Amino acid sequence: RPPQSVVILSSAADVPLVIVAIAVCSWTGYFILGWWIEVQDVNRQLREFSVKLADCFCCANHHQHPETGQAVLCDRKLVFGALKEWYGGLDEEHLDKF
Repeated sequence: RPPQSVVILSSAADVPLVIVAIAVCSWTGYFILGWWIEVQDVNRQLREFSVKLADCFCCANHHQHPETGQAVLCDRKLVFGALKEWYGGLDEEHLDKF
């Protein structure tokens, strides 16, 4: 039997198709790489998150609405209180569980 050869391009008309295929594969790889980097960043953010260190609108604005000057409730107190209800514990143990 004679050796069989593989023909990749059978005519010049196939060249644009190959170029499109390469472009699509490159774009897909670039998209997947970008998505993977974002997933890794979310994982890092979740690992490093601490409710104790989280910023809140009220504290950043000295418990006054920046436009009206009206007093606003402390978000931190509300969130910490809810976490204490959900997780219980002594001192700040409930904050560590979250």
